[in-house]
Amino acid sequence: MSSWTFGDHLPSKSRETVPGRAGLPAIGQAFGSYRILGILGEGAHGVVYRAVDSANRNVAVKVLKEQMNESRRARFKREGE
Repeated sequence: MSSWTFGDHLPSKSRETVPGRAGLPAIGQAFGSYRILGILGEGAHGVVYRAVDSANRNVAVKVLKEQMNESRRARFKREGE
């Protein structure tokens, strides 16, 4: 049986910036208890960052681009469940 570690499926290289996205975390910046390492992807409502947590574990952190109305807030909550 092979072992699996969270993050093994994440791309080893990530983009450094999201062009034209002022106000979003910068690479290398602390964001809460996470340190941002790169950008994994971007959708209509947010950016998914490759990061490490305070225990040095690889994580993905989604940051929304703009204020959320009630329907967007509900959708974001469902995505996290």
